[in-house]
Amino acid sequence: MNIKDDQSIKELINNNQKPYSCTLTISLLVSNNFKTIKNCLESLKPLLDQVSSELIIIDTVGPKNSDGSLTIAQKYATKIIHYNWNNDFAAARNAGLTVAQGEWFLYIDDDEWFDDVDELISFFNNKKERDQYCSLAFTKHNYLSFSGTNYEAIPAFQCSRIFKNTKFIYPIHENLSPILYPMKKVNSFVHHYGYADQKLAEKVARNEILLKKFLKAHPEDIHAWSQLILSSENNSNDEQKIVQSYIEQANLNYEKNPLNQTKNFRYFIMIFYYSLTLKLKQKNWLQIIDTSKKLIADHHVSDLQKAILNNYCFNAAIGLNDYSKAGKFANSFQKHLRSSKNSQTEDFTNPFEKKASEIEFFKMQITLVSYYQKQNDWKKINFFSSKTRLKKAPVFMPKLIPAFVTAAFHDDHPKKILKIIFQNSYSNNEFPKAFGQAINKVKIDLPSNEKELLIKCLAEFHSNDPFIKLQQLIAVQNKASFQDLFSRLKDQITLKVPNESLLTLLIKKRIDPSYLALKLNFEEWDEATLVWINTYLSNSTAIPKIVDEILESWTHTCWQREFLLHRLTRCYLFNNFTAGTEIKAYLPEYLKYTKSLCQTQYSINLFEITEKKQLNILPGEFRFCFYLQKAVKAEQIKDYLELLRLALKEYPTGNQVIKKLQRLVKVQLGQDDQVQKQLKQMGMQVKIRAATLISQGYLQESLELLTQLQKLTPNDSEVPKLIKLVVRKLN
Repeated sequence: MNIKDDQSIKELINNNQKPYSCTLTISLLVSNNFKTIKNCLESLKPLLDQVSSELIIIDTVGPKNSDGSLTIAQKYATKIIHYNWNNDFAAARNAGLTVAQGEWFLYIDDDEWFDDVDELISFFNNKKERDQYCSLAFTKHNYLSFSGTNYEAIPAFQCSRIFKNTKFIYPIHENLSPILYPMKKVNSFVHHYGYADQKLAEKVARNEILLKKFLKAHPEDIHAWSQLILSSENNSNDEQKIVQSYIEQANLNYEKNPLNQTKNFRYFIMIFYYSLTLKLKQKNWLQIIDTSKKLIADHHVSDLQKAILNNYCFNAAIGLNDYSKAGKFANSFQKHLRSSKNSQTEDFTNPFEKKASEIEFFKMQITLVSYYQKQNDWKKINFFSSKTRLKKAPVFMPKLIPAFVTAAFHDDHPKKILKIIFQNSYSNNEFPKAFGQAINKVKIDLPSNEKELLIKCLAEFHSNDPFIKLQQLIAVQNKASFQDLFSRLKDQITLKVPNESLLTLLIKKRIDPSYLALKLNFEEWDEATLVWINTYLSNSTAIPKIVDEILESWTHTCWQREFLLHRLTRCYLFNNFTAGTEIKAYLPEYLKYTKSLCQTQYSINLFEITEKKQLNILPGEFRFCFYLQKAVKAEQIKDYLELLRLALKEYPTGNQVIKKLQRLVKVQLGQDDQVQKQLKQMGMQVKIRAATLISQGYLQESLELLTQLQKLTPNDSEVPKLIKLVVRKLN
């Protein structure tokens, strides 16, 4: 029920509100969740302390069977109700609701807890605001593992005014009913670990038994059928046959009770969605389209529900490779989505609701645009670009904008289409970051004439957005004009992504970037330099030249400059295509900027550290460079190799650099061995020649030959003996 008129809301509350003695009743169902109950209760404590409230504990296991959870709960509870568990969650909840004294009722389980309740405290302490609402929704994070990273966020409708007819319904997946509007939506959320790891399988198995038992007695309950079907697995053929039989039984019971069809329709259509999901797995494309079309024509079906059905039809059309039909379903999807005026009339707990969203429409657009790109159907893509409001989903800009811009240049009036793309991307007087990133990517692959036109169109766009100001700078070719414009715009532009290409402009124009760089914090500069290097310096051989240009233009020393120089030299050394000889030659530059960065960031002279303790507080790469510097200065090869080993131990990421340096040593040692072998061979030949000369009486000639050989092979012991022999004969 949705009520908008203030007077009607006031009358509804006055006529139906149950008498109360406090503002809020919190009801907690306690089983045996010893690991989580303390977190749950501690998260509720600020509410209990700061809001007029009570905490009702419903004990479902009994004091004798409790794992200690009940003892903990007693310390916080206002009332404790010992409930004889009968596999009926609604009945257990109603046991607490019956004795509740609050104006409002909030229920929670002992395996979930609030992250922050400040917003709830503010709401419940503000009577004027409370009186404008009948219910309240927060968010629940259903974790799939205890790692706390994998979860599904769903709306939780677990708080309402206590009206005279308020009660819980359904023994499994119980609901508080009625939930009346207006509904207050808060940002508060609970962590729920009830489905984590093996618990999910346990709960599904438990619920299946309870639901089957309930349906045996109440086969006409379509809500229970929907709960059973939606929680069923459908991966194997056997599982699909089982769930298909459930669907058939549910539909049969739905048709048997025409008087209840309006009430049960929202559950019936969820079952229908599930049947379509099965058909998608089975690739029954035509069945999906035919059955969905019939239901779309039903007057009971809302626009949001029609949008979901068109989503299924779209995917079926793609399965049939009928992109023309898919395009029609996408248009129908968008039409019904936009006509869905008030989502409050929909069932918020519908697990298929995500299939009716702008994000789903953009996914459809990407599928269609990718297809038409392969077909070179630029006209169709230009049609899409004129109708697609990219500002609604910037996350999809990197995939759509390149295609849209490319298609624009296949039209007779590209400038007109480009302006439409820009306008469809522009929101709140600025372009999203993703827009600039996508445009930068497009520019790289465009022919120069198209690139110039794109920049010109951007420069002419009326906006104070820094990205547009950057395009105005890029469009200026004359150096004097550029410097003049830069001096006027420098307070309106930035080096933050997606404006990192400005760094290239400033370096090429020999303008010191300090003024803009100093405005960026570490995270912003880290991202900007990383994107800049990856985008504009894909060829690492250009880095030494860029470093020289930076030093020439950027005269002001600051941590931003040293960080960039360090990152550039690191990028050059760590590149797989940089040879070992180049690494060895450029290593002093890398070490120099690492030392400078360490000095500016930590006020530590890296290469003068004497204590291990001081070295260990630095990041791994600094420790890596500490040992590399020592290796460079080592006089013995043995010491050099040991220091390289220590460097690698501190920073395994430098593996390739160290391996290449080690390989150089091996090559050098190998070359030395080769030289020694060649000298030994030559010595043998010279000694044989000298012996021949001695035997022939050419003593002076043999002496000269042996004297030269002694200089080349000082360690050869035979040479001095031969010289001594010749000298004796000469005397």
